[in-house]
Amino acid sequence: MRLRRVSQGFALPTVIISALVLFAVLVAAMGNVSSARTTLDAQYYESLARDAAESGLAMARACLAKNFSVPQWTTQPLVPNAGCGGGVACTNQASCFLVSIGNVHARFTVAQPVDNGDGAQVATATGIVELVRSSNGATYTTYTKVSKLVLGSALSFNSLALGYLVDAGAFQGAFYGVITSDHKLLTAGLNSYGQLGHAGVPAGIGVNSTTPSSFQLPGAIYPLSVYSNFFSQGYNMFTLGSDKQIYGVGRNVSGQLGNGSTSTTDTPQKFQLPGAKTARFVYSNGFGTFVITTDNLLYSTGECTAGELGTNYTVAGCALQSTPQQVALPGGDTVNSTLDPNVVIGSDRPAVLVIGQSGKVYSWGEATQGTLGDGTFVSRSNPVQIGTFGNAGNPKAIAVMQASSVSAVLGDDGTIMTSGSNGFGEQGYQVLKFQRSGSCVTSDGTGTTVVIGACDINSTMQNFLYRSDYTLQNVSTGKCLVTTTGTNLVLTACPATPQPSDKWSLGYVSAQIQSTGYSMYTTNGTALGLTSTMINEFWVAYPKLAQYDYNAAGVTGKAVKMVGDEYTLTILTDQGEVWSVGLNQNGKFGNGGTATRNTVPTKFILPNDVKAVDLSDTGTSAGVIIRDLMVVGSDGKVYGAGTNDYGQLGTGNTTQYSTPQPMLNITNAISVRTGGGTTIVIGADKSVWAVGNNNVGQLGDGTTVNKSTPVKTQYLNNLTPAYY
Repeated sequence: MRLRRVSQGFALPTVIISALVLFAVLVAAMGNVSSARTTLDAQYYESLARDAAESGLAMARACLAKNFSVPQWTTQPLVPNAGCGGGVACTNQASCFLVSIGNVHARFTVAQPVDNGDGAQVATATGIVELVRSSNGATYTTYTKVSKLVLGSALSFNSLALGYLVDAGAFQGAFYGVITSDHKLLTAGLNSYGQLGHAGVPAGIGVNSTTPSSFQLPGAIYPLSVYSNFFSQGYNMFTLGSDKQIYGVGRNVSGQLGNGSTSTTDTPQKFQLPGAKTARFVYSNGFGTFVITTDNLLYSTGECTAGELGTNYTVAGCALQSTPQQVALPGGDTVNSTLDPNVVIGSDRPAVLVIGQSGKVYSWGEATQGTLGDGTFVSRSNPVQIGTFGNAGNPKAIAVMQASSVSAVLGDDGTIMTSGSNGFGEQGYQVLKFQRSGSCVTSDGTGTTVVIGACDINSTMQNFLYRSDYTLQNVSTGKCLVTTTGTNLVLTACPATPQPSDKWSLGYVSAQIQSTGYSMYTTNGTALGLTSTMINEFWVAYPKLAQYDYNAAGVTGKAVKMVGDEYTLTILTDQGEVWSVGLNQNGKFGNGGTATRNTVPTKFILPNDVKAVDLSDTGTSAGVIIRDLMVVGSDGKVYGAGTNDYGQLGTGNTTQYSTPQPMLNITNAISVRTGGGTTIVIGADKSVWAVGNNNVGQLGDGTTVNKSTPVKTQYLNNLTPAYY
């Protein structure tokens, strides 16, 4: 009995221990089940939050599709209970949520787009799932997931390039390239030399395209920026690739693609920088190409016949350069990297101006019109400093402009110095010279006879003033240049009442008596006379940088920007005023007049309280005269004056205006470019508007029909969203 009781005594603790072990195992099992349930719940709600974020992206994409890929939610986020303009999220009604079942609420917000620093805009979509208490509606657990939408390039005229071509003496057409948000370069329009870079798609060189196709970069390289020439010679298109190299297509007979070849191609070619050099910027004037590297050196290729490559070669009999060579600036100076590259280099074939890190300005190339600013009419291939910009105690240059006939330099104090052609007063400088083949019209010292002699920039005997009564007065003698027999020219006292035979008309390349149309000419290199047949005999120019004293004409503020093309120079001041000198035959200066020659600045008429913030100028006489000036106002409107044959002023008609007219439809413009009868406007909301000439589809609407009313065209705004 005692033994049995002992045995039973051991059995009870064993049972208890076993029960405890089993309970612990059960508790552990139940804990595992509970933990698994919690994990599954979290995964479910996180998945629901992800779905909510993707719903936000779906709404964003739908809104973009309705508005040409331009976001409208620029001040408030997209939310389920508001439209495409965004709104404030609510929390207490069914319309606030994507899902509202029991204690589960799901919603989203898509933030306003921001630039990501890589040339794109990004909108962040956040999906939100909230678990609320049934007793009071308070949230006790929140799950979030984030997705992002790349909306499109941070648009500028470095991500939207335009080129137009004047070739064989006639206007040919224009083309464009747009970098999309998914890192593609889409191009369309004129393709006469393969400028579109389609590499045989859809039909090869010479076949224009109204719908864009990809500029076909090699491998996984994608475009960072795109460039062409919207001045006049759009033979090429270039892009800066993600490998920091330049790739180009198009006309290459001069070696301007820099690939060691002179074969025209529509397959993008790498500009062959030496060694491990990488590129920062490319400038094309149609016949030559200049690449600025990331270490601020300058390399050139292309046509050499006027010294425009700047690589210090013998100009006579030079060979075209298809392999890049360095342009060595004097004193070891390098290209200025603190300024916008678009204003650091200027060249409209074949003269070139460049700003150095020192703030000095260097020039080289063709000097027939005196555009090199060194006081001579002698072309050269070596860079030489011009003016005193960047010297101790002098202003530094902040912009250069070279527009074929005239060159200009802008200093950081607002000073403008000009040189070159001055037949229409485009230098904004009163003094001019008459030059032919390196010889200038000069007084022989007798006070009556004029002859041809070696040009001397310091000789006042060679300087003339074109007076308001259309007479030409010699600076040295104070006498006027007149004709006595209809063919002879002499210096005599300026007439109080000039007769038609005393008055002159000055042009780009000639000087003519108004009454007869006879032109100044020379037959033997020394004698000066008049002829009825030689109309392109003399360059009317001034070859040394001279100050454009615009403030003497009542201009308010100092110049901060300048543009020019085809015998004009226009400035923008820090007070938002626009003033022009030169040829205003078609009223492009927007002053209500059409005077041919303007040596005194004329003001572009803007509405009261409207300031100018950007401007663009164009001028060409190939095929059809196109002279326009476009100004972006502080009110977001674009005002234009000049020719309007293609509707490029955007007024809904093709009427020429000498008083500025506002473009239709546009109220938020920030930048404008015009050329070849086509005008492109970028809006503050990243929208792109196009108007005017559309002969090969350059407006980006898929047609070849000109437009006189600006439209947000399909392909210039076709920035396909990308997700991550």
